[in-house]
Amino acid sequence: LAILVTGVRFLPMCVALLPMLRRPGVSWLTLLLAAHCVALTVWVESMWRLPRLAPPARLPFYFGFALSCLFLAAAATGLGFWLIALIPGPFAAGLLFLSPLYFLSSLTRGAKEALDWVAIGLGLALMPLAGAVVGGGFDLLAVGLAGGGVAYGVQRLLRARRTA
Repeated sequence: LAILVTGVRFLPMCVALLPMLRRPGVSWLTLLLAAHCVALTVWVESMWRLPRLAPPARLPFYFGFALSCLFLAAAATGLGFWLIALIPGPFAAGLLFLSPLYFLSSLTRGAKEALDWVAIGLGLALMPLAGAVVGGGFDLLAVGLAGGGVAYGVQRLLRARRTA
């Protein structure tokens, strides 16, 4: 159950990304392997760069970038575990803060529409409340569902008004 809950967050990323990698001659096994390489950085950069590439160049770019990111992240994680005991506590806490800061900057770079910004703003505004009410490691999930759901609802409402 824990693996399912942690992995389900990648499903929307895969659903958005894999159609850009699919083309005639690409097997489902290759796409399955590509789905296993999805991470936040890989997804953000791929969504930004893949539409600008010719379809035959997308898969090589994706695998080159994704595998480079995964191997560098694994090496940096190993180095971090080794170095953490050698650096002062406040500096270590500051380094831990870089992860959510990087996540936020990646989301803002990938924001394309005003409603993307609404979802990000709602997430930032709701996070303290969710931390207090939901807690237990589910606060980020609750904020994502609430902020993304509200932004999606607003987007559908605006589209309905434009077509009416």
